[in-house]
Amino acid sequence: MLPNIRDDFKKKVSKLEDYITLVVANAKNYEILSEEILKYLLLVDKIPGVYITLNKPYDIILRKFKDKKIDNRLIIFIDGITNVSQSNKTKIQNCLFINTPEKLSDLFVALDQAVNAITVKNKFIFLDSLNTLTLFNTETIIARFAHQLIAKMRAWKIKGVILSIEGTHDQLITELTPFCDIRFQTPTK
Repeated sequence: MLPNIRDDFKKKVSKLEDYITLVVANAKNYEILSEEILKYLLLVDKIPGVYITLNKPYDIILRKFKDKKIDNRLIIFIDGITNVSQSNKTKIQNCLFINTPEKLSDLFVALDQAVNAITVKNKFIFLDSLNTLTLFNTETIIARFAHQLIAKMRAWKIKGVILSIEGTHDQLITELTPFCDIRFQTPTK
């Protein structure tokens, strides 16, 4: 049984106004860790945000949120996995579709639109996950993208959560850790 992830996360971030957190989860607890951190942002901090999904299509994420009782009304999604050319999902109110995670410039354009659509000052960006980007790009390109993303989050003065699976792309994680305020690991007990 995992300890209370939300409480552990809260202890790490509660004194920070805006922060960038690199969340390194083991594969076994990845989903629960991401859900609990998202619940913290939505239920405890009560802030809106942008959820970048590169692992599962928007409609599957919505079903998962409904099953887990996660209110998605405060979230704008960026879906980088649904193939827009083979789908009728070109326009949905709270979701922006990009054709592929390979074109990181498209992701930045969608991210800029989504962040600017949230009119309150306090907001978050939740990237699920850094590992998926490595399927489409080299680690060097992903590192450059992550540095630019972190710089944008700092300029916007918002909270950022970047997820990654431990034991994969360790060099990339090591390179990004100093640029983040917090590195949050999967609790082991």
